[in-house]
Amino acid sequence: MRNALREVARAPTRGAYRRLAAVALSLATLLLGTVALRGGSTPPRANGTHSRAAAVLNGGVNVGEQDPVALARAMRETGLDTLQISYDARLTTWDGADLDFREREPGVLRARVRAARAAGLSVMLVLRVRLDGEHPSNRHLWHGLAWPRDAALEAFFARYRDFVLWAADLAEEEDVAMLVIGNELNALTSTGVDVPGVLRRALDHEQLAREAAALRRCDAEGPVRWHDGGSYPNLVSAVAGEQRALARWGASVAGPHEGRASRLRQRRRLHDEFWRATLDEARAHYRGVLSYGAGFDSFSEVGFWDATDALVTTAYFGLYELGEDADRRAFEAAWTRHLESVSRVARARPSHPELPVYFGELGFTRRKHSGVRPWSYEGFEILPRADGSHACVSWGDVPLDLGERARALDALGDALARGALPQLRGFSLWKITTDDTHAAVEPYAIRLHDALTTETRRARSERPTLAAVARLSALLRARPAAR
Repeated sequence: MRNALREVARAPTRGAYRRLAAVALSLATLLLGTVALRGGSTPPRANGTHSRAAAVLNGGVNVGEQDPVALARAMRETGLDTLQISYDARLTTWDGADLDFREREPGVLRARVRAARAAGLSVMLVLRVRLDGEHPSNRHLWHGLAWPRDAALEAFFARYRDFVLWAADLAEEEDVAMLVIGNELNALTSTGVDVPGVLRRALDHEQLAREAAALRRCDAEGPVRWHDGGSYPNLVSAVAGEQRALARWGASVAGPHEGRASRLRQRRRLHDEFWRATLDEARAHYRGVLSYGAGFDSFSEVGFWDATDALVTTAYFGLYELGEDADRRAFEAAWTRHLESVSRVARARPSHPELPVYFGELGFTRRKHSGVRPWSYEGFEILPRADGSHACVSWGDVPLDLGERARALDALGDALARGALPQLRGFSLWKITTDDTHAAVEPYAIRLHDALTTETRRARSERPTLAAVARLSALLRARPAAR
């Protein structure tokens, strides 16, 4: 595919030029080693334009679907109308600028979007960054820890800007409903706090030691396949490798103790100015809803929500601890607490309307205890107990319990029905499929069904979950339009 930036030449806004100039000036200041930055003034802020209304977008991320028409038909029967399509750029090293977003097969992304639109679905396009799993420096790390070193930051910003504007042109040309310009880049987007949460954890050696000690107590023999995709002789070696990698990452990002706070403040400002400028410039290319996708554990740390058109976050909130009630009423109480924390952030836009909210990922696995840590699904995990102790689980040995997933989604509906998170305008299920084979291997997959096909045994087992999803969709559609 030819670069869309060459096909459609549009001038960025004057505000974008001002912010890009500020970023360049700040980068020069950083590389020269000085900490003074525009006299400590606050950078100018872009405003979300809400050029399209905050439509209700209920849908999901599909797994291996080959027939978009059949998928769309099954989605509509469950009250879903939006397909989330992700596009990954590969970052060679977590601290570098080599970001490759070229399509291996030119035109595939555009074809997927067009097929979904032709099937009558709206599209949410989510840009993601994937660390190169083959590079040794990335071992045990994930995309949320991407942090280009100072000398590579300007080149990284330039490359990421090209990535966003390429996608913005495609999104405009193909009538995409929402463009999410990044997802779960925790370290790079936590511009509303002095120290990103992921860095605080990496620098807390006592906490890392406690986590390692708890995992080492797990009863695991023989080779262990770990979260980074690697295989280790035993659990102790896997845990030790992860702890060393996190500690090295934290030390590299934070640098020496002397001057650390000043350096991190300067980087935070550079990051914030970059995201604001990029969002502002993308609006000259794309008239739809623009946002960034935060993680459930970091959405409150993002400092540039006021420059977006919507707050997008994952919804992997823990609903209970082992030993507590795992019934629908208890789940509703937990949802209500979590939804209020999201609502507070959506309301915190001085001089602007509150932000509409979308759950970019909403999902639970088929396993029992999925509601304890919904983001965890493979290998070993330490689950908290209500009495303050912990239990080690190997997810592969935990029995199936589709009822827990259905109760969790029903409880979310109960909380919404009582008025929680009035800003919520949609969700994307992680994940959906119409294929029994995919449903069997993807832990999060919800097996959809439509009336034109024979209902399989697996599809029948999903009836309570599908009913909960349909209710969620109906509740959001019945809500008053966002202000």
